[in-house]
Amino acid sequence: MLLLMPIIQMMFMEWQKDVDLHQVLWSRSRLGERPKGQGITGADHFWFGHTPLRHRVDIGNLHYIDTGAAFGGELTLVQLHN
Repeated sequence: MLLLMPIIQMMFMEWQKDVDLHQVLWSRSRLGERPKGQGITGADHFWFGHTPLRHRVDIGNLHYIDTGAAFGGELTLVQLHN
């Protein structure tokens, strides 16, 4: 966590936006709103977990891959390439 905080602060300082670190790390509001194909600018892909879903969900460049393996669901793996 200590290593992650400076990285997150650096990312958001570039865009000159004040952000709440807890909101950045733990908010599920974007998933709940289910925007129609809207992604996040600044990177090609964003990968999320720790919110078990019945199946993988892709919304624009947002990828929710926690399919509840710890609770008897499927295990979802993604192979990332450069």
